[in-house]
Amino acid sequence: FWGKRWNLLIHSHVKRAVFVPVRKWTKGNTVAAAFAAFCASGLLHEYQWTIMFSGTYSSAYRFGDVSIFFLLQAVLCLLPWPKKPKRCPLMLWSFLVLLPGALFGHLFARPWVVGGTFDAARRLTFAV
Repeated sequence: FWGKRWNLLIHSHVKRAVFVPVRKWTKGNTVAAAFAAFCASGLLHEYQWTIMFSGTYSSAYRFGDVSIFFLLQAVLCLLPWPKKPKRCPLMLWSFLVLLPGALFGHLFARPWVVGGTFDAARRLTFAV
């Protein structure tokens, strides 16, 4: 999901700078390479959050939350998930697959929510 649909620019840089070298260094261990890529992405995002929320919204940002979010995402993505059972409705299966990641979303989004980013964006949109 992340590598094919989300932030393709960062994906390509992290893949080239972290995933491929770690995979070579570990003699083809893609699990270790993927975990290292998630860790690198977490540190990159932590750096970005530190800069973005260092002034006005510094109380909304807790150092380490974003990195923990990415570590948990790595674990969830690298777990051996079973295939969808044939008799399971797609909506139920989608909910079960997305639920673990949604439980940790607050670690990523907390500064945005507490800092009022979404409220400010809502005031800028037109009511239709």
